[in-house]
Amino acid sequence: LSGKNSKATTNAVNVLTRNQVIVVAAAGNNGEDACRYSPASAPAAITVAATDATDAKPYFSNHGKCVDLHAPGRLLTAVTEGDAQGYVAINGTSGATALVSGLLARSLSGKGTEAAEAWLKDASVPARFWRKEAAGLTLMQASSDWRSNCRVASSADLHASPALKAKRVGEVSLDKLVAVLKTKNEWAQVSAPGAGKGWVQTTILRDIETDDICKSLK
Repeated sequence: LSGKNSKATTNAVNVLTRNQVIVVAAAGNNGEDACRYSPASAPAAITVAATDATDAKPYFSNHGKCVDLHAPGRLLTAVTEGDAQGYVAINGTSGATALVSGLLARSLSGKGTEAAEAWLKDASVPARFWRKEAAGLTLMQASSDWRSNCRVASSADLHASPALKAKRVGEVSLDKLVAVLKTKNEWAQVSAPGAGKGWVQTTILRDIETDDICKSLK
C-alpha cells in the first residue's frame, strides 16, 4: 500500500497502533523520499525499504529519514498462481515489507506494538557492520543473536592454537563480527563468517556498541 502523503492515512495508522495492531509499511518504489508517501511517512508505522543481493539499495527503493529498516526486496522468490512453476522473482519494497512482517508474526505472537518495534531494531545490523558509505541505515536480520558476538577492533591473523607462533589459519578484518567459542588466558577461539575458526588475542575484541571489553569474554 503506497500513495501520496495523507494525513488521513497517518491518523489511521495511529489508531491501529494504539489498538495494538502493528503496521509495517512499504517505503515505496519511486526512488524518492519515503516521507512524501503514505503510510510510509507515518511515524507510528515500521517503514521498510529494499536492498538487493549485495545489501545495496536498488534504484527503485524509496529512502530517507522515514525509513526504519531495510530488508531484501530485489529478485525475491514469491509464490504465484500465474506461473506454471508456481513461483516468480519479484522486485519491490512490498516484498521487503512482507519479510519483516513474517519475522514479526513468527517472533512476537501475543506481544504489543512497542515490543515489536524494539525487537526489530534490536535485530537489525547497524550500517557500519555492512556498508560503510550507508551511515544511519539498518539491515534486517532474523534474530538479535548477532549482538552476543564481538567486534574486531583491528585486523588480525587467526591462529591454529593460542600462541603467536602458531600456524596461521586465516584472517579477521576490522569491524568483523565474530562468535567467541572459548577462551584461554589472553586468547579467544572465534568463529568468523567467511574466515572460519581460529584463535586471536582478546585485546582486539570489543563490545558491539562500545569500545569496552566484549561481553562474551566476561
